Amino acid sequence: MSLRFHFVDVTLTLFSVVLVSNPSSSSQDEHYVHPSIDRRVCLKAGVKVRKTPTVTATVRASTPPPVPLTESQTATTNMSTTNPSRVFPKIFGNKKLESILARLDDPHINPQLVENMDELNPNIVLEFLLELNKHTQITNNLSDDDIVIILKYFNDFLIHGYQGNFQKLRELKIYKPLWGTISTDDKQQQQQQQIPIQQCCSLENFAHVYVLNEDWSNIIRRSFKRNFFSEQFHEKKTVLLMQKKIEPLSKIFSHIRFNILSDLEIFLQLCLPYFRKLDVKSQANLLKYFIEDIDEKLFPHEKEQCRKQLHDHLEIFTQISMNNSDYSQKPSTGMSRASRDSPEICSIYELYDPNIKNIRSILDVHHFPDEQFHTPTLLKFLKECGLRSYISTDKCKQIMESIQVNIKQDGWTNEQRKRSKYLYEHLLTNWTRYDNSILDYKFLEPYQMHLENDELLQLHEQYTNSPDTNPNDNFRFTCIKLSDGELLKDAKLCWTSSYLLPEFIRLEYYNDLNDQQEAIEQNALEFFKLNKKPSYALVQKNLANLAKKFSLKYEKLNEVKSPIQITQHMIDDILIPVLKSIYHYFQHEIKVERRTEIYKELEDRECIYSRTRRQFLQAKFFCLNLPVTDEIPPFVFSLDNDFYEYKDFFLQIGTKSEPHPMLYGDILRKLSKVCEQDYLNSNELCKSLKAMECFFKYLTASTTITAQTRLPGKKMTMIYIHIFYH
Repeated sequence: MSLRFHFVDVTLTLFSVVLVSNPSSSSQDEHYVHPSIDRRVCLKAGVKVRKTPTVTATVRASTPPPVPLTESQTATTNMSTTNPSRVFPKIFGNKKLESILARLDDPHINPQLVENMDELNPNIVLEFLLELNKHTQITNNLSDDDIVIILKYFNDFLIHGYQGNFQKLRELKIYKPLWGTISTDDKQQQQQQQIPIQQCCSLENFAHVYVLNEDWSNIIRRSFKRNFFSEQFHEKKTVLLMQKKIEPLSKIFSHIRFNILSDLEIFLQLCLPYFRKLDVKSQANLLKYFIEDIDEKLFPHEKEQCRKQLHDHLEIFTQISMNNSDYSQKPSTGMSRASRDSPEICSIYELYDPNIKNIRSILDVHHFPDEQFHTPTLLKFLKECGLRSYISTDKCKQIMESIQVNIKQDGWTNEQRKRSKYLYEHLLTNWTRYDNSILDYKFLEPYQMHLENDELLQLHEQYTNSPDTNPNDNFRFTCIKLSDGELLKDAKLCWTSSYLLPEFIRLEYYNDLNDQQEAIEQNALEFFKLNKKPSYALVQKNLANLAKKFSLKYEKLNEVKSPIQITQHMIDDILIPVLKSIYHYFQHEIKVERRTEIYKELEDRECIYSRTRRQFLQAKFFCLNLPVTDEIPPFVFSLDNDFYEYKDFFLQIGTKSEPHPMLYGDILRKLSKVCEQDYLNSNELCKSLKAMECFFKYLTASTTITAQTRLPGKKMTMIYIHIFYH
């Protein structure tokens, strides 16, 4: 103990020497203490501490010129000469806090407040700080660590259950907004926009104060432009503070209503609402940070809520393109953004996954996220947040309408054909997401036949609807919907009476997973109505067109207006398979309940083709199992062998089941009527002899002729006389 007092006495002696040994000091310098002297020594000696010496009027020549005193410094100096010595009555146990408070002491503060200073009474310490706050910018003398010490002092009281109210801590000008020290760019921006950047401030007028750790502070500094925080600050909306260690001060921050958010809350509350203010690179980097450092740590229910908020509020930059419409298919050439289309910002649920098959041929680039987001990780995350994996119904309708407008103006181009094809494939892939209204829009090009390649068109050019126009241009400006046409596989049934759907519309699709053609599922076929056959009206009209075109009764074959000349044998080779498809349809595809009505109608139509006659005739003129040699045109014809598999149908519409004598007897009766009025010509005589021959031929083999059967004896006698006369 004696050593301690001896040390103090020696120090006091040296302290006095310091004061006396300075010849340039005036009487006002008696309170100046060199910073190296311990403050406790000053307190024991009863000396008022002043941190700077008073500058006298006379200065040595070697002494540098004095710094002019400010008005406040002069007032402080004068106060120090008149006020009594100011000492803290107790030695603090918290030496760091004591040192800070002593350093901040100001002559303007009531001496009684200093005398009553008590470390165990935080309200007095707070009052002392608030008084300092009125007279000086206390942060000029405080480091970041000093501020932490002050806040931790109050935080410790709260931890131990102290019931005081420290709300006035918000009034201290010790808080540094996130943007920190003014940089060169900030000064330029401040001059241009005339927005002062606050370095230290009090926060009593701010409704929202957020405390961020160092990582988040750096991320937000890098992401957001500084003027964003300036605007937020000066509008008294939001202020962000950086704190390296938040946990030791969490009690006091919560007490004075500073928000300490979790990583997820920071992202959703501070970043997401202002995401559109970021540039595209910052947007992508911020999402990467969230995915890698935050998202993986979330519980399932937190992820679900997070995705919902991101779906509703996330807005990102769209892809930009050059003025060339084909930019999306071309690699980047490093061209400046100024030469590209201006970028847009869209909600995530309005944008589409750029990896959807062929979607770039359907939508323009503004419907996709910027290239910065085109990494597998980011795209996977964005899809979870609402990035579309299929085109919505309304958007599909808009695309279809735009196709119609383009076709009406410019006709079908390769670009529009690709767009139409890929849109159909997209609809087929995602058909469960659409309703029937999507089928009411036109977006397809009718299948265009070409004389050089399509046999059917070689048969019948009526399909072009106008013999004076180029068939290749016939459908150039025509746009149809799915229900307007028939599948190309059914072309033989209706190609002259209906549009045919494009070739890519079929009952199979290409599976990219196994590189194979697979059948479209039945429900999808029913949705698109692809599993239906052409209507009877279309098939019947097609048959009528064929009959009109190819019957020699109407026109000669050589008058077919086709640049390609084909032989009659070639025509038969094409026509017979077509007719077989039609007859198969009539026999098997007509609903049972409608067959009687339809078959009755077909009895009077020229619908069966005679290969020998090159003509379409009614069914009543044909006979099954009749040899071609027994044909007597125009009275009876042999049914072509290729049609025999449809004999049930032909019998229903009037075809004779087998040859019999009365079939030829009827021919003789008709010819005898001619004899009553005039002589028979040579052709008629030949037919009469043929009819008599066949009559007796089938009479001998007939089992249906009885004694009661009335034979055409008289008519035959007249014909015999006529033949004998000639």
